Amino acid sequence: MGAGAVVATMLAGCQGRPIANSGAEPVAADLIAAHNARVERIDQIESTGQLDLTWVDEDGEHFEFVNIHLFVDRPRRSSLRVEKIEDWMWLGSDEERYWFFDMRNQDDKILYLGRFDDMTVERDIPGLPHPLRLLDLAGLTPLPEDATVVFDEARQRWAVDGTGQGGKMRLFFEAGSVRPDRIESFSIDGDMVFASELGRYAPLELPNLPPGAYPYFPRQIEISAGDQEGSAKLTLDQPTGIADPGRMRIAFDLDFLRERLRPDRIEELGDSAQ
Repeated sequence: MGAGAVVATMLAGCQGRPIANSGAEPVAADLIAAHNARVERIDQIESTGQLDLTWVDEDGEHFEFVNIHLFVDRPRRSSLRVEKIEDWMWLGSDEERYWFFDMRNQDDKILYLGRFDDMTVERDIPGLPHPLRLLDLAGLTPLPEDATVVFDEARQRWAVDGTGQGGKMRLFFEAGSVRPDRIESFSIDGDMVFASELGRYAPLELPNLPPGAYPYFPRQIEISAGDQEGSAKLTLDQPTGIADPGRMRIAFDLDFLRERLRPDRIEELGDSAQ
């Protein structure tokens, strides 16, 4: 994906002792319940911020930082606007489709379109996660109550295996914390294809709730891909759960975006091209 590629070194799978053998089964249930309570309290997110991209190609190592505007409308919609002086890239989805406006070349602006249930965007545009997988990597997907929990001795973290919206995932929790600080996402074949590091958690303001009831959300999310070198680090300014309705509507309105951004051509991704 050139300048937009997100990439990293493959990490080994988790090895540890199951909670069930440690006599601490309530720890597993409480951890899953606390994570789900935090996630399910979040309906929408809006935030400006910065995206730091690093990647390596035949010309060496590269670095780019650009401004972003993030929108999330759980459980399935997300939109990331990337600006470099003007619109540079825009990744988003509604309930049926996902899209990627690549406007880095103003003489050949491309709109990539795919069906929401088709994950082949990650094959057709290496390094670009499917929008559903992005939600998993941001820690915004609940865990099933029967998720497998082990203690990873090497990382000194609780590791929880479950199925996210983008496929199998593994969440790591520091002992004593109910907020994940690392998330790994896997292909259908069991290979780790993306990982995220989450930090700088802070309360997320929500409507009709007192500050003490605000859920926590990370202000820094660094995503890497398993078979490439580099990363994409999102640093959010002031994320809020009180999103502007007008901006949210535009963020998920593909027809409006096509009229505004005027791509030179459209490419269908994966099975949607057939």
